[in-house]
Amino acid sequence: VDGSGPIKGYCAFGDADGDRIFTDFTGNISPTGAEGTNVISGGTGKYAGATGNGPWKCKASGKNGELHCNQRLDYRLP
Repeated sequence: VDGSGPIKGYCAFGDADGDRIFTDFTGNISPTGAEGTNVISGGTGKYAGATGNGPWKCKASGKNGELHCNQRLDYRLP
């Protein structure tokens, strides 16, 4: 409503070796940005079995809904 409210989605992060961490994210969005939490839902290669989470925060940065985001993941490997 009016560009504000809860959001949910999915992300994938990869490294130079091609291994990936997958996350589910939740948070809130407003006309000035968004913020919330990533929770690790899976991984490949060296990240298989990883668990953890981390915050993310975005600022509005463009006329067409673009966001500039910073994210952090704290994780444990099995």
